[in-house]
Amino acid sequence: MNAITPIDFHCHGIGRFDFADPNSLVLDELENHLKIEGTAAILTLYLPKAHLTNFIEFMYEFDAGKKSGRYKHIIGIALEGPLLASFGGTPEQGCWKPTLSEWEQLARLGSHGLVYVVLSPNAEFNQKDDYPKDIIEIAKILLNHRVKPALGHFGKEDAEATAISISHICDYAEQAGMTPLFTDHLYNDMPVKCQYHWRNGIEKSKRKSITPEILKQEWTDENIEDILGPVPATLIGYAKKGILKLCLNCDGDHVDIDLCKRTIEFVGAENLMLMTDRIQSEILAGQKLTRNTANTLLYQKAGIVAGGTQSVMRQLGNLMLIGVPSRDIFQMAFATAAGALFGQDTLSLDRVESGL
Repeated sequence: MNAITPIDFHCHGIGRFDFADPNSLVLDELENHLKIEGTAAILTLYLPKAHLTNFIEFMYEFDAGKKSGRYKHIIGIALEGPLLASFGGTPEQGCWKPTLSEWEQLARLGSHGLVYVVLSPNAEFNQKDDYPKDIIEIAKILLNHRVKPALGHFGKEDAEATAISISHICDYAEQAGMTPLFTDHLYNDMPVKCQYHWRNGIEKSKRKSITPEILKQEWTDENIEDILGPVPATLIGYAKKGILKLCLNCDGDHVDIDLCKRTIEFVGAENLMLMTDRIQSEILAGQKLTRNTANTLLYQKAGIVAGGTQSVMRQLGNLMLIGVPSRDIFQMAFATAAGALFGQDTLSLDRVESGL
């Protein structure tokens, strides 16, 4: 990976592979695919409980290859789940409640390339003695091994309580000096007060009357909760304090592209990272996903969105077309993630262009 390779911070499928089956992944083929594409990525896998041992072995294999220099474009590995309050597009078998021992096994993989674990701070917890009692107990285990919690897949029943649960883990991470934490994609799989996507003909016919009403308002720290709701407002508030780095999917279908632009302007590109959520194989946990002509998304059965199809380069084009400044695009596509992952806090377009 060279100094200006865009980073896909969260993707679910490169090439022909099903990321719900670590046994099927050929890391050298994945590396070559990313090299040809000119992209670096964190491979975000799903973990069925029955595959825990296989996943651990997979991580050892990845670590060995990474240390030998074979995987320059695969930055690391992440997990979506298993502790989620809302399944969303996650395969059901990838959602379960690990014991304290199983969390410890996962956390120890931080030294072998596990970068983050998507989890829900408002998830239900098993109250038996050998299970964690709350999100802070899990955060301590992960952070002790330098694995970052990535907040997402929030339940939608009680937005106020969910916002409080986000505050608990963010405040703990700040006090422990373990920031920034990460998120799954902003707006998706969380309660949002306004309409933020338009995915079929009926929805798109309403866009002209609704989206301008959202965007004509000036967004301020004082009114953002009234516009977006407590959960996205809380995430944005912690991002603006430097405690969270937010992922944003700019394919135009997960989130309206003009809403993406307003979000970049308000939150700051230095607090945002690009993600695709893509599944190139169109297969998830053995299930053949479907598409429709109204958007570029992939669907599971019952019309549940499983992921996207657009590449990082396509998303960069989307941002250029709506007039996002090139410096902000560079920041989202590379510098924010590089700073969060590698501590390169002073990265700038000027430095890259001058070769420093």
